[in-house]
Amino acid sequence: MPDNWKENLPIVIFNSISEQLEYDILFVALADYGKREQTETEHLRQILIHLKFRKWQPLLDSQLVERWLVEKGMVHDKERYLLDLLCQKLYQKKILRPSINTLEAIVGNIREVLMKET
Repeated sequence: MPDNWKENLPIVIFNSISEQLEYDILFVALADYGKREQTETEHLRQILIHLKFRKWQPLLDSQLVERWLVEKGMVHDKERYLLDLLCQKLYQKKILRPSINTLEAIVGNIREVLMKET
């Protein structure tokens, strides 16, 4: 989530969530959310545990993903297709997706490897 997501979230979404949760002052509660420095980090950790996901580990995951992408790229080398496949793979493996810039860099590097391979 961007740092300023609370300010840019449409009021319609706040109202919808408030109705579903039967919580009248959700907007006020969200405005105060994250004032303590570690709140968002702590909540993200709890969410990941609940969903049985884990965080992206660049040193471990990058190498595995790159090898897998090279195999897939030998069949289809379109960057958008490889990016979609990568996002699906991370979801299947229950890995919290890193920033889109990180994924684009990985796919860009794979394209270079594929050009050399072919």
